[in-house]
Amino acid sequence: LVREYVREKRRTHAGLVLGKVKQQNRADTRQKDPKLQAILNLIGDSKLLYQAAAQYLSSG
Repeated sequence: LVREYVREKRRTHAGLVLGKVKQQNRADTRQKDPKLQAILNLIGDSKLLYQAAAQYLSSG
């Protein structure tokens, strides 16, 4: 029973570590790819624009 528990714990831990590594890789590729970066910037800008418009409309 204890052995099974330890084995399961190791497996979940390995999964967590793998997930973390995958996340880091994704973040790295996001920074390296200029096209993706531009798209993300655009999405960010449109969010800001939307917020500004919503603020303007609610204050008016």
